[in-house]
Amino acid sequence: MADRMISFREYGDPASPGIVLVHGGAAHGGWWHETAAVLADGFHVIVPDLSGHGDSEHSTSYGFENWAREVLACAQLVTGGGAAVLVGHSLGGLICLRAAARDPRIRSVVVVESEIRPFSDEELAPWLRNVNAPARAWPKSDDLLARFSLFDQVLAVDQSIVETIARQAMANGPRGWSWKVDRRTFGAARLEPHEVQALSVPVAIIRGEFGRMSSDIADDVANRVGGDVRIEVVSDAGHHVMLDQPAQMAALLRSHLVQNG
Repeated sequence: MADRMISFREYGDPASPGIVLVHGGAAHGGWWHETAAVLADGFHVIVPDLSGHGDSEHSTSYGFENWAREVLACAQLVTGGGAAVLVGHSLGGLICLRAAARDPRIRSVVVVESEIRPFSDEELAPWLRNVNAPARAWPKSDDLLARFSLFDQVLAVDQSIVETIARQAMANGPRGWSWKVDRRTFGAARLEPHEVQALSVPVAIIRGEFGRMSSDIADDVANRVGGDVRIEVVSDAGHHVMLDQPAQMAALLRSHLVQNG
């Protein structure tokens, strides 16, 4: 991006069909590593850190328009022309829907566990509290690691994977160890149902059996984007489907990519 540095991971053969995997809020591209490594056999995969997350630069302002532009820039990298498949988890799914509405060259979109519904002030309060305050720092990396937990975890996840993504989210600065994410992103990470636009490209929805994207939310999103939307439910998975059931997630995405990529 011309105005900010966006870090990304790259997998697979650049000559293969392109796919962009987009992480959720307060996360980073490393959350997709297990899935991306499997999809690298047959696909060219780009996994960005959105601005304000991971190793990408922080921005003066955040929002779906800026994040969508970052995703579309990554789509150019995997195809040379933007005809990529976009896959987004949680916040990332909302961004992918916005990106596809802005660029008709996107081939298809997969939305994973994106909770598109109105949020009350009470629900948002914990996320918005102290958004502009300096991030707390800890003297040792293990002190910060001990505070890491998966949002709304309902299933046991391989702890080596959890520790890896946690350590990738940490930075050591003059004050000590802190999370890399810019907390000002929390105030920008909301999309109301009426903002979901109809799309002319194929859309698939993947939700976890015990996740936060209910069947009602999935049906509502499907109706709003229009067309023949395929909805898949991953059994024994919560909100973090790609961590709870990485093999099932990779298989579903591969099936979608073969049909629509």
